[in-house]
Amino acid sequence: RQEIGIAGAGAELDLQDACSRFTMDVVASSAFGIDSNVFEDKNALFSRMGKRFLDQFKGSGIFRMFMGIFLPGLFSRLGLSMLEPTTFKFFSEMTKRTMEHRKRTGERRQDFLQLLLDARDGQLTAEDDDEAMFGVKGKVSAVEWTGDLILAQSLLFFLAGFDTTGMRGDRQSTGKYFPLASSE
Repeated sequence: RQEIGIAGAGAELDLQDACSRFTMDVVASSAFGIDSNVFEDKNALFSRMGKRFLDQFKGSGIFRMFMGIFLPGLFSRLGLSMLEPTTFKFFSEMTKRTMEHRKRTGERRQDFLQLLLDARDGQLTAEDDDEAMFGVKGKVSAVEWTGDLILAQSLLFFLAGFDTTGMRGDRQSTGKYFPLASSE
């Protein structure tokens, strides 16, 4: 109970915030192999940047994305970018530092980033059941895994993992949470 700030029996809990922080922590660890510190600090840097990244896909951010895709000439003349520069720089540098650290130290983690690094280095191999399912066996090297492609895949993993689970504050989710909150 203390990890998410619950004082004791009868205390109120912002369930959307707790689920959001839990999801942020799981996705940060699964995608980038880092500890987000979201339970120790509600305003942790990863949490703030993650929320800023996700906010780009709401409201005027969607308009900016469509403009960048369908009117790229005008988009570049106006000096706009698809992603907010500060947020993109944070995730780009964090991913680059993590990749450099793993290369320098030989550290391996069980996360999405490690799968991408293994694919880049030609160390990712398909298992026997992958052959039946995907028609692939042996080394997997169909794509040239550049640092930018690894970053893009990690950001996509973050977006898909967090946005579909952590921010669910709608009526459907409330119905699922009620039995949890009312049980002893």
